[in-house]
Amino acid sequence: MSRSHVFLITAALLHAQAYAHHSSSIYDMRHDVSIEGTIVRLAWANPHVYFWVEETSDGERLIWEVEAPPPPVLRRLGWTQDTFGIGDAVTIGGKRGREPARDILLMRSLEKPGSGLPVLGEEAFNSLAQPDSERTAQATGLDGTWLTLLNYEILASLSSPDNLPLTDAGKEASERFEEVDRQALSCTEHPPPIQMLSPDVKSIEVRDDVVIIRAEFDATQRTVHLNEDSHEGAAEIDSVQGHSIGRWEDDRTLVIDTVRIASQGASPAPSSSSETHLVERLRLSEDRTHLLYSFEFEDPEHLTTPISGEGIQLMYRPDMEFEAVPCDIENARRFAN
Repeated sequence: MSRSHVFLITAALLHAQAYAHHSSSIYDMRHDVSIEGTIVRLAWANPHVYFWVEETSDGERLIWEVEAPPPPVLRRLGWTQDTFGIGDAVTIGGKRGREPARDILLMRSLEKPGSGLPVLGEEAFNSLAQPDSERTAQATGLDGTWLTLLNYEILASLSSPDNLPLTDAGKEASERFEEVDRQALSCTEHPPPIQMLSPDVKSIEVRDDVVIIRAEFDATQRTVHLNEDSHEGAAEIDSVQGHSIGRWEDDRTLVIDTVRIASQGASPAPSSSSETHLVERLRLSEDRTHLLYSFEFEDPEHLTTPISGEGIQLMYRPDMEFEAVPCDIENARRFAN
């Protein structure tokens, strides 16, 4: 693992909205801005949806480039690509870019007047953390479609370097995060455990020899080997997902052991480390309505002690379709232009 990658793991998902691939440093987070206009262009793609909104103010015509959350998050909140059309009137609130010459906005709220749709704002985003109490479908195992609930407590504990037990090498990596951040925008998929924390839809397929875990957020796919009892041969693995082996602790609990999580372009000198070790647990709840996810991640080079999280819930949702949207390289790099 590169010197920057451990911080990327804890920060990749954790800018102000908690679901972006990059930091919010290009925006002035101290001041709110509201714009009213019409959509003149739309890019519905991962890692971010973008709106171009034409606004006329004091006779001046402006085209705002609005960065919104990724498609899986908007879809969870009831907004789809079919919700919008060129010429639609919208009201958008958010944070303006720091550079006066750039009319860019980080979206915090969205309203489509006359549509009958609720305002997409703070209350809606908070709903990402809440289960749907009306749905009580029961799973027979880990197989199926699962809706990941946003866990603010876990994200808050990981969102600042001050909260992490960093070694000197880890502190150096965190100081270089902005540089790494800009170099990482090449549609590189999220590594575990970030992949499991993103508030999207997951698809889990249990076979005799492997468990396949797919995530909508950046169209990732993990393979957990059930017929292997060691990481022998993993030295050749060069993957963001690393090499994972699994075992059944009981009939409802899968333990996943992962090594060799590669940085894959997240730093100037991508590499991996045999010392990096991730242990995860996926346990079907007693009432069989959700999975409980926990993890422990250790990297002696960058962390003085392991970091961990527990209590993450994935709700069983057989009524939902898994719809992974491919990452668009132009969108991924747009903020840095």
